[in-house]
Amino acid sequence: MYNLIVQLIGIVAMLLCLLCYHFKKRQHLLITKLLADILWALHYILIGGVSAFLTNVVCTMRETVYLVDKSEKRRPLQLIFFLALIWILVIIFNKGAAGVLPAVASSLGTYSFWQKSITKTRIIALVIAILMFTYDIFFKSYAGLINESFTMISVIIAMINAKRYEKNS
Repeated sequence: MYNLIVQLIGIVAMLLCLLCYHFKKRQHLLITKLLADILWALHYILIGGVSAFLTNVVCTMRETVYLVDKSEKRRPLQLIFFLALIWILVIIFNKGAAGVLPAVASSLGTYSFWQKSITKTRIIALVIAILMFTYDIFFKSYAGLINESFTMISVIIAMINAKRYEKNS
């Protein structure tokens, strides 16, 4: 029963992730991603994926800051801070090669959500999905594996829809 609940938490997080890349406004994308990352953090700590848990905690902090702090002067500092925090946590808590994958994925995500182009965010999301798919194999996160598979499909669909929207505008 415990494992089922843990995987269900991951599935709800997955559904939010699938939804987030279809928004046209960056703020809606960030809010949905924030909710998903809270649930992913809970999912990964419950299955013992410490590196993924820690990077998801940083992601929740990152998205909160990106949503609240609109200062253009602090934007470069935000990027540097979150990238440094991710790697400090990995250096302190990592217990194997697979543990580096969430840090690389989170670093890419930090940049992708920091910059303001939704198109770039979607492209980087594909790379992140491949990295996290690999991590999920090591930690038997079935919800994570399904999530990354659907994320790749969803992002590609969002990119196609965005191109269609551009052509029709």
